Amino acid sequence: MTSALSISDLHKSFNNIEVIKGMSLEANKGDAGTIGGAYVAQFNGRLAGIVRANSGVATLSLQKRLLTLWLCLRVKQLHWPRGLVDRLYRPADWLSEPSSDTIVCRCEQVTAGTVTAIASIGCAGVNQLKAYTQAGRGACQGR
Repeated sequence: MTSALSISDLHKSFNNIEVIKGMSLEANKGDAGTIGGAYVAQFNGRLAGIVRANSGVATLSLQKRLLTLWLCLRVKQLHWPRGLVDRLYRPADWLSEPSSDTIVCRCEQVTAGTVTAIASIGCAGVNQLKAYTQAGRGACQGR
């Protein structure tokens, strides 16, 4: 996969104090596909806009690279609680591989086998899966 943004060996000093010492960063398309809330989505949107706007530019100005770097670091900083929660409250292993007759949506009677079959034919994502199966759109609204 080609990277959408790549910064290598970045150094930045303010008043003779080196604040960034050889930092490297690589961001691929789709790297920020996680759950983080509206605040993180705002930063991800800005980052995606910068990457898209600069997709045809051979070299970015230092200001744009620093802004992009700051946005990437801010997104990582805002995501750390999610990683902590995921580690502390990790679901049991058997939940990761349900049998094909396990019901994943009671209201619409959608099974894990149905979800797997739709995913295997090239479902683009959760919203398309919901459109095919109506899972999460019944009375409970996915709760």
